[in-house]
Amino acid sequence: MGLVAACRDVLAPLLLVACLLPPATPVDPAGAPPATAVPADPATAYAAHRTAGGHDRRFLTRDTTGRGLVTEVFGDLTGARAVAVVVGGVGTDLATFDRGTLRAGAAALAASAPEAAVVAWADYVSPGGLGLAAAGPALARTGGDRLRVLLDSLREHGSAQRVVLVCHSYGSAVCAAALADGHDHGVGDVVDLASAGVLDGRLAPGVDRYVALGEADPIRFVPHVRLGGLGLGRDPASTPGAHRLPVPADGDHDDYLVPGSPTLTAVAGLLSA
Repeated sequence: MGLVAACRDVLAPLLLVACLLPPATPVDPAGAPPATAVPADPATAYAAHRTAGGHDRRFLTRDTTGRGLVTEVFGDLTGARAVAVVVGGVGTDLATFDRGTLRAGAAALAASAPEAAVVAWADYVSPGGLGLAAAGPALARTGGDRLRVLLDSLREHGSAQRVVLVCHSYGSAVCAAALADGHDHGVGDVVDLASAGVLDGRLAPGVDRYVALGEADPIRFVPHVRLGGLGLGRDPASTPGAHRLPVPADGDHDDYLVPGSPTLTAVAGLLSA
């Protein structure tokens, strides 16, 4: 195969994702407020961000600036022995949060692992849709910096002996960016669901990686490459020591953490280990 043909075969799927699908909403990561941290007394933050009619929900942050940022907690964040931080992908923001995959998956995981705390983390400016922003790592790196703040504060103020990062789609690049400095930041396990790429794929010693990707998930056709500003890097399944998790039969891109999913059961098992 010639060089031109090879480049064409690699770039064609990226261009389809970046150019032929609906354009993304413009994003401005520089305009985002400071990253959310876990305070010594989360109840103070819960009270500060309580919304009308939402007295039974616990928000560490709920910011309406721009597309909005939100972090919701299920369970006892400072007292739980295990904590999962669920990181969403493209289109994750305040407007989509209540009806979206991220919150629903976090709630299902919390119900499946009642002794654990689960954080639904939408505290970064995600790509607004499938377009050039979703095909490159820039927003993932900015989001990774913000996620690292949460992880370090959780280690400082929480009691968890086990922290599991659960990263969906573009969110897996955000998680990779958060751990790209070679430190674990208190994380023991990384779960990549329907990953679009994990940058260079490196994890600190002692951090285990678990991967789930269904046969019917269209993300499997996105090439795991990085060319210039396009591509999100390695397939997590190709990284050393990666463990595969069971997936729903004929499940689509958003079915990994739905009730009854074998992937959900497996991730809940990590929190109970």
